[in-house]
Amino acid sequence: MSQVETYRIYFSTGPASSTILYAWNACLEDFTRSLASPAYRRAVRGISNARSPAPKDEDNIMAALKQSGRVSSISLTVTSSLRERFYAIEGPFSELEDLVLRSQDDMQQTLPSTFWWGPRLRSLHLTRIALPALPQLLYSSRDLVDIQLHDIVRVAYLSPEELANGLSGMSQLRSLSLRHPSSVPHLGIAPWPSSSAVGERVTLPALTHLKFRGTSGFLSRFMDRISSPLLADI
Repeated sequence: MSQVETYRIYFSTGPASSTILYAWNACLEDFTRSLASPAYRRAVRGISNARSPAPKDEDNIMAALKQSGRVSSISLTVTSSLRERFYAIEGPFSELEDLVLRSQDDMQQTLPSTFWWGPRLRSLHLTRIALPALPQLLYSSRDLVDIQLHDIVRVAYLSPEELANGLSGMSQLRSLSLRHPSSVPHLGIAPWPSSSAVGERVTLPALTHLKFRGTSGFLSRFMDRISSPLLADI
């Protein structure tokens, strides 16, 4: 028996009331049509699809994503065709609090520079998904509590100092997981150079968990750039 795709849409009419709808495709189509109705005023709390979406479902996903100012949670597997359609999203995800993006199979995907979130983001998980302005996005996301950057070639080319500077001011960050790809192809980007600059250390007062897979040289330089008095797990 083939498995039917399930989408999870969260609705909210206020802080104290929320409903979770587990919708089959037909119900999701009804939902996306309702988004266009002037009478529809409830916020879209979340869009979740753990499996790679079928091409016929991408219209429904995009209809929800285009409500960028009303989405607070996204968890998606990004295919090449869906990535191309991200260019149609206008405006930042100003209410976004949780973001989980993974690419299909082992493919590296780069999202358009117009994909942007606001300062409310609390959890960021990216797997093989690159964002051109990631250091700047991190620097403006001071409320992040949990960051996971796995198998992203462009992140592997960030210097330890650039990454540490991007985390500056994250007083609530508790968990950081970095996993560089096992092999990093040459993409015309210079590998991070050696640095003897001392500079001011970045303080991460709430960091208690750090997971890292990569070169010992990167980890050593990164640890030299941060101060995390509560860090007990590496």
